[in-house]
Amino acid sequence: MKNLLLKIRYSIANKTMVVLPIAITIFHVLILVGIVPADIVWGGHIETQADLYRLEAVSISLNLMTVVAVLKHSKLMKLGKQSKGLDMFMTGLGVMFVFNGFANIFSETLFERLFFTPLILVYAAMTFRLVFEPAEPKTFLG
Repeated sequence: MKNLLLKIRYSIANKTMVVLPIAITIFHVLILVGIVPADIVWGGHIETQADLYRLEAVSISLNLMTVVAVLKHSKLMKLGKQSKGLDMFMTGLGVMFVFNGFANIFSETLFERLFFTPLILVYAAMTFRLVFEPAEPKTFLG
């Protein structure tokens, strides 16, 4: 598995894991403001407005934390020393994304099964790709 993931260029994984979480964050903000219907996410299990706000806050927070972790891992953001803790955090994110992908398979909403299952598995693959090889890119485009 590691060898397969290492065939993906680091810069591709890096860009993917900055752009996708930002796009998904925008999507979740659109759900919060009512532009996108809330019944297509969270497995169709949203029962109250409070549930929606709580789950959306978790999703938005995790997506933004993912962006910060990726930027720090790729040395594009300087926040203290680079550490093994960051790799452990990103590995934890990757594992969480895998479990979330499997949970999406059993979602009550077709949109979540067909759209978010593959998307979250791409998240997992790209996250593990970044962890497997420390980067030294000079720029986001590098």
